[in-house]
Amino acid sequence: MSVKSHIVTTICAGCLAVLTFAADPDLRLICGPGELQAAQPDGKALWKLRLANDRGGTTAAWDGRVALLNNSLLIDATGQLLGINPQFAPAEASAPGATDAWPEPAWDDPLFEIAPPPPPDIADYHNTPLLDSAGNAWLILTHWDGTHCDLQLRKSAGHSGDWGPVQTIHGGTSYILGTEAVKDCDENITVAFREGGYRLKVLRYTPAGGWEPAQTLYSTSTFFQAIEAGVDQAGNVAVVFDLSPGDWPAAWTVIRNAATGAWSTAERVSTLGYKVLLPTILSNPRTGTMYLVYLVADVGPVGVYAHKFDPATCTWGPAEFLPGSESAWYGVAGNASRFPGVVDDDGNVTLFWGTPYTAYASRNVNGVWQPAVRLAPYTVTDVENFGGTAVNAAGDVFGVFSRFDGLSRFCSFRYDAGAGWQPPELLYAFANPYQTRVRAAFYQGRRAVGVMLGEQRGLWQEVSFLFDGTSWQPGLIDIPDTYLSFFVDLVPQWGEVLQVCEVETIDWVVQGIRATWLRAPNPGDLNCDGPVNVFDIDPFVMALTDPAGYAEAYPECYHLNADCNYDRVVNVFDIDAFVELLTGG
Repeated sequence: MSVKSHIVTTICAGCLAVLTFAADPDLRLICGPGELQAAQPDGKALWKLRLANDRGGTTAAWDGRVALLNNSLLIDATGQLLGINPQFAPAEASAPGATDAWPEPAWDDPLFEIAPPPPPDIADYHNTPLLDSAGNAWLILTHWDGTHCDLQLRKSAGHSGDWGPVQTIHGGTSYILGTEAVKDCDENITVAFREGGYRLKVLRYTPAGGWEPAQTLYSTSTFFQAIEAGVDQAGNVAVVFDLSPGDWPAAWTVIRNAATGAWSTAERVSTLGYKVLLPTILSNPRTGTMYLVYLVADVGPVGVYAHKFDPATCTWGPAEFLPGSESAWYGVAGNASRFPGVVDDDGNVTLFWGTPYTAYASRNVNGVWQPAVRLAPYTVTDVENFGGTAVNAAGDVFGVFSRFDGLSRFCSFRYDAGAGWQPPELLYAFANPYQTRVRAAFYQGRRAVGVMLGEQRGLWQEVSFLFDGTSWQPGLIDIPDTYLSFFVDLVPQWGEVLQVCEVETIDWVVQGIRATWLRAPNPGDLNCDGPVNVFDIDPFVMALTDPAGYAEAYPECYHLNADCNYDRVVNVFDIDAFVELLTGG
């Protein structure tokens, strides 16, 4: 069987010839819902073909050799399915708007203005977007106008590039700091923040009930600034904050039990007396794995410690010292400072930390922390303030950082799930005088994108570059209208990447928040492993026949990679073009 016949037969769910006899040139065809019958002139039945998904159509043309149904299925005289041939299909079924080729990978232009440039004494700040199962991005904004703060929400219309109106979800307060948001697998959202003096509050959203009123979880006169939130597979939510009595910060927590819906009382997690900085929660809502990590800077043995979350008791386990982290230190420990890290879909953890200018990584595999690995002989800018990380479904991990040595450079460290740590890469140098936050995201299998503040057209603005699964590519992908974008986040879904950035002026005044999507098709690569080969056949069939099932089975992949004839629609007209890509024809 040819590749095309295999694909078409699979799409038609294995058309079954119930009766097969020698064909007659005067064959008479009878069409019905989900079936095609053939009979001799005397009415004797020759064969009956049952077609899945009501593909029988209502008319058929017979030229003595093959039958052409009005949906362009080709059947031979013995009832065998030959294929789908769009060149014989009715004119109105031909694909409109086809072009010779897909464009090169690019960000949407113009960028969408999430928040406009504010007047003096007004500012907007954003959290990392949350993407729901329908492809909508939920962006939590902190809006400050000099007299009071509001928490706002702006929600995208899927991946279309459009966004809905700004919605105030909590307002009228004098001060909001440290906003963190998480979403569980049931689409419930929890937003934790510090309000007014030192009150820890949460907002909850449920698909059934919408936004609930803010709830105060803890109130104190003692300083705290850093807030972290995480969620596990069961929907348990942990919030951590760095309560600092006597200027000796400790890690404290409140936990929402998903089974009961109740929040625990606040309690200290870190060892009594230890000076704790940079509390960070590493979690993945697709797994039951969640860790709290932090730096002990004084009293206790200096280094990085971790507590594993126990979903059975909804408590943090005992502190574990990460082997080899005795040299860990920090540059600046602000409210947004974090050691970057990820949890893969197998529950393994990769944490990046520094001294602070030498980058290290610690991995937890099957619940055991491995000895730390020094990633490069050269130094980087503060790991806890400027580094980013990403993980894909295969367990590959990127850690990306900036280095400033007179030039601003992009540093890349990659963990290959099959081969371990790869040699570090130091590339993309720019002459701007800034240390810059860098970010990366996998978006189609091992394909990834990185961003940093660089230079385009003589302006200091965001630049991006692509990793093709093997190496970083030399060309820059233009991102217009991102002048001095220091605070950038990347979130991938379905083979595309959402970027949200805060645009600033030279004197650090926020000039608005903008968003854009990276569109980077790779036609024919339906399992997003890079090449087009036989392993793409089954996902190609799924993309044609069950788009929702394809999105669920291949969440990192781009469904428009099935649009192999470049008409911007995925349908049966893509089969021939896919076969050509597959066979090199």
